[in-house]
Amino acid sequence: MCGVASHLVPQFSQLHVYQLSFSDSGIGKKNQWTSIPPGLEQFKPINKIKARQFLGLQKKLFYIGWLGRFEEVKNPNLDIELAKHNPKIGFVMGGGGNLLQNVKNKSPENVLILDWVDSNIFWSSVDCALSTSKSEGISVSLIEAAFHSLPIIATNVGSTSEIVESNLNGFLCNFNYQLLSSVKKLAKDKNLLSKFGIESRKIALNKFKSDILKRRHVLLYEEL
Repeated sequence: MCGVASHLVPQFSQLHVYQLSFSDSGIGKKNQWTSIPPGLEQFKPINKIKARQFLGLQKKLFYIGWLGRFEEVKNPNLDIELAKHNPKIGFVMGGGGNLLQNVKNKSPENVLILDWVDSNIFWSSVDCALSTSKSEGISVSLIEAAFHSLPIIATNVGSTSEIVESNLNGFLCNFNYQLLSSVKKLAKDKNLLSKFGIESRKIALNKFKSDILKRRHVLLYEEL
């Protein structure tokens, strides 16, 4: 695989990055900054068969979903490399951006690119979520996937570890070859797939519900 030994250097959490950046710029002190994660309304997942029919996917094929901007920072070409090494697995990509046409031109037969798509339909149609980002804040797309009870395979960058806990609801990968092995592992192990999916939803409900976001904002203002 192209770049199979590439090392993805883990980054500080976004809060730590912002604390250092703002402090260095003379904007407040590090202990004056706080982080409130995004909060989403709970989704009502669509029946998988109906979602697949809507998107034109096969009924029984194992699908991995990638949803985001087709930009260099999101590294969509790595998704294509993974697909080339897993011809019996379906890869579905949704989004738009400067690299969209380039990625389409490189895509093997087992990749379907949908451009912009309804995220509820998208995540309801796939079996696993994938993030190949080189840099990331807190990914709303992955939070949506977690609400849909999907296991998540992701590069270990930014604040992705706040959504994905390795060997609990998916795999955080520091090397590209780990992404490849994780894809193969989940495609073969239905029990692990189900276990990770259950834990993903628990994480979403415990950390990223909209009422938690509202409550944390209220508490923050009360402390001022």
